[in-house]
Amino acid sequence: MVSSSDSRSSTAKRTATGRMDSARMFVATRNAAVIGYFSLTMGSVRRVQAPAKLVRGMPAHPVGMVLLARLAVERSQQGTGVGASLLAEALRRAVAAGEVASARLIVVDAINEGAAAFYEKYGFVRAPENRLRYYRRMKDVRASLD
Repeated sequence: MVSSSDSRSSTAKRTATGRMDSARMFVATRNAAVIGYFSLTMGSVRRVQAPAKLVRGMPAHPVGMVLLARLAVERSQQGTGVGASLLAEALRRAVAAGEVASARLIVVDAINEGAAAFYEKYGFVRAPENRLRYYRRMKDVRASLD
């Protein structure tokens, strides 16, 4: 089960409020234990920072994006599909947010090369300026969810 931090403990609520609603955290639980989470926030990226094939034909101004700010799985749950399920839910929510806020890209910063391989497996493209930053076009994500 994935739920928003809005319905989590008062500590989580204070943390989210204290950060001025800069991101939303979603938590996956099993038998009342946290097994993973992800966090999303909105932003923009300069066109020259994104892979050329993803921004071809776009105007020269910054491109709206949804940042997958965090995605983590409890160690004992790694390799069981929890990460893939969390990513799928994060992408669904990113598409919904992107439709409201006009985001064209989804961006993630992989924590290490293992995480980078995970994102590549799901269609993310490495950024030219940072070997651990990955992009995916919103329209491609939307098509994969249909």
